[in-house]
Amino acid sequence: MDYIPHIVLMIAGAFAFDRLGLWMENKGWIYYRHKKATGGCGNALQEFNALLNPAARQVVEAKQKVSKQEDRHGDGGSPPAE
Repeated sequence: MDYIPHIVLMIAGAFAFDRLGLWMENKGWIYYRHKKATGGCGNALQEFNALLNPAARQVVEAKQKVSKQEDRHGDGGSPPAE
């Protein structure tokens, strides 16, 4: 019976840690559960490739255009029908 308070404290600590992570994600400080990181090393390498190979520029521009449209319309869905 001595282990029950420890289990309760571990569950409460995990819950508090989860709430802290969600709060920090809401502030924009971290990516936790609801928001996923975008970009990364691949985009930097594509920019570098576009500098060396001008034909690759269209790929970079197309990705930037898609990214701007996703920002405008939400989670990457199509624009609302009119």
